[in-house]
Formats: sequence, structure tokens, C-alpha cells
Amino acid sequence: MPPTDPAAPNSSINPVPSAGPVSPTARGRQAETLAAAYLARHGYTILDRNWRNRWCELDIVARRGSAGQGATTWAPNNYPALRTPGAHPEANEVHFIEVKYRRTTAYGYAAEYISRDKQARLIRAAAAWCQAHHYTGPYQISVVTVEGDLAAPVITYLPGVISG
Repeated sequence: MPPTDPAAPNSSINPVPSAGPVSPTARGRQAETLAAAYLARHGYTILDRNWRNRWCELDIVARRGSAGQGATTWAPNNYPALRTPGAHPEANEVHFIEVKYRRTTAYGYAAEYISRDKQARLIRAAAAWCQAHHYTGPYQISVVTVEGDLAAPVITYLPGVISG
């Protein structure tokens, strides 16, 4: 009898999974992927996705532009930045981005689901990322909402809506 290939679709060892319901976690990851693609199309460089430590997690960490596009040069002890003439005012500022997905707005908009407790956790997570990466520059905590069907979502970027 020939050996059975576990990866073969007709294998009795590893049958093809049914196209059942998608888990909320999988939908959330897909929404994060859509949000990261949206940010990349709008000039952001993704630095980290799903960064975590023992206590917290950040969905997306991004920077506007790349190191060569209007980069900010920092002086010692975090003196005010010297900006390249004509550079975008947020060039090289780090954005910590929370992604919220809602299939329907029947019970409220996605951004309304960020509680005060979640905001406090995001502020602590941003501080932890800065410490872990020895980053002392400017940053902001933003939200990207993904609403509707994931095949054709409505994506909204809300910059700097959470302050520490």
C-alpha cells in the first residue's frame, strides 16, 4: 500500500477543512492586514505588526514616509527636531495604530469600541515600545477603523485621537 501524504487534499489523515464560519480573530487579522495596506498606500512605512511584550500589544507601528523622505534628525537629549525643508510635518514621527473592525454599525461605530481602559493600555504599550526600541522622538496614538464587508471595506484613519 502506498504511503499517505498528509498534505494531500484527499488524505484521510488531514482532510480539507470545510468552508465554515471565519473566527473573530481571523477577521481581526484580516482587518489589520487591510489597515496596514491602506497606510502603506498613503505613505506610511510599517515598522511592526502585532508587537507585544508580556503586558501589552500594538496592532501596527508605522512611520510616515521612509528614512530618506523628509527624515527628521534628532539632536542629543531630544532637542527639537531639525526638519528637512519641504518635509511633511509628521515625517519620521512614529504612529501607534489600533485597528478596530466592525462588520455592521448597527450597534455603533468601530472607534466607539475603544474604552478608557483600552486607551490607557495603548498609552502604556506605546511607552513600552519606545523603551524597547530606545526611541525618544515624537509619536502619536491613532486609530484605523475598518467597517463593513472585508471584501469591500470602508477604512478610516483617525490620527492622534488618543493622547497620553
